[in-house]
Amino acid sequence: MRLTVPELQLNDGEYFSTERDIFNRKPFGDHLYNLINNSEENLVLALDSQWGEGKSTFIKMWTNENKHNREVPLETIYFDAFQNDYQKEPFLALASEVYELLEDKATTKTAEFKKKAAKVFKTFSRGMIKTGVRIGTAGLVNDTLLDQAEKDISELVSEQVDSIISSKFESSKADKLALKNFKEFLSDIALNHTSSGKIVFVIDELDRCRPDFALDLLENIKHLFSVSGVTFLLVMNRRQLEESVKCRYGNGIDSVTYLQKFIDVWLSLPRKTPALSEQDDGVTYLTNSFKLMAAEGNVDNRGALSAITDLVRHLKPSFRDIERILTYFALIENSRSYAFNEFYQDIMGTVCFLKVTNPKLLDNIMNGRASSKDVLEHLQLTNQNLRSEGDPLKYLALEIEYDLSAPERKNEIESNERINLRGYPSGSVNIFKRFIEELSNIYPQY
Repeated sequence: MRLTVPELQLNDGEYFSTERDIFNRKPFGDHLYNLINNSEENLVLALDSQWGEGKSTFIKMWTNENKHNREVPLETIYFDAFQNDYQKEPFLALASEVYELLEDKATTKTAEFKKKAAKVFKTFSRGMIKTGVRIGTAGLVNDTLLDQAEKDISELVSEQVDSIISSKFESSKADKLALKNFKEFLSDIALNHTSSGKIVFVIDELDRCRPDFALDLLENIKHLFSVSGVTFLLVMNRRQLEESVKCRYGNGIDSVTYLQKFIDVWLSLPRKTPALSEQDDGVTYLTNSFKLMAAEGNVDNRGALSAITDLVRHLKPSFRDIERILTYFALIENSRSYAFNEFYQDIMGTVCFLKVTNPKLLDNIMNGRASSKDVLEHLQLTNQNLRSEGDPLKYLALEIEYDLSAPERKNEIESNERINLRGYPSGSVNIFKRFIEELSNIYPQY
């Protein structure tokens, strides 16, 4: 069995399908398409979701759907900020994507766009000379030397100063004209040279790239690419991007207000729960991920997977956490060539779940500072949480209580409750501790 979920590979022509769209998010994708297509504004939208919730998979299918499976195709550019954050200039990174779009269309506009983009780059690069010199020389040209240069300038005769100021005024005028021409040209491409009259720029993984690159991207979008006919869809974990804002400007900044300057509408991926649907998206993801990890291999301890499934349905961990839980399951599964009995498998699944959701609780169990009551409260398996007599979690709660109880309580449970103890070890060592010890020195890199 694999230890990790293989990354989903989508070819350029693959879009929403029953096999790929396991959460049935196509309707949400259709709503998003209509929102953009029917809007007359140059919007900046943000799709906010936790890491591991399937944002990138959804957005790649949505991008392909827009290109290949719409009655009116929506010109969609996909840009992975994380893969591109090695670049120093966000403007050039974004402009290159537009340039490639024009090249694909074999339009005569390509050379003209290149010239206009080059002029814009020159305008704002002038303002970065002082910073650029210092960075480019690894600090060898320091503030002292630069201040000396400024002092030399102050000693110039008035005619020379007048000439410099006049040149600056002319440069500023040319800069404004270059920016105006670039934005008008970009808008013309979107409005008059695409089938829908729009270009959608998808910026994925904005929260995972370098904080400075992410924030510079936002500034470029606002000041250089915000034109009629161009819509931006930023894909991110909002909380993480807010941390990037604080990383640059300090904890004193209101990061929520800062991001509101750039983003018009916040969206989030829908997640079905049993209250709204017969199937929970977390269980769907668990089942699909397990199939991909198991592949053709034989899995002996499927009872442990059933316990994990029940806990996922009950507590709804993130998709990323589900992947990690399955990794711990695979580590135990791969270390043996036989199946545990039912009791062992239920505890195995529970320990794998807790190893991700509350590893400190497992440490406390080993140190004698946590009881079955603590575990049941964390897993919300107390009587007030479990009403149905047929709920499999009621039996799991009983197994957990038995395994972590003192001998007197064990005897009570054996006398009054139906519990299968076949294969349960004699003595004071419990099953919980056996599995905790097995995983105690394993730290998978996700």
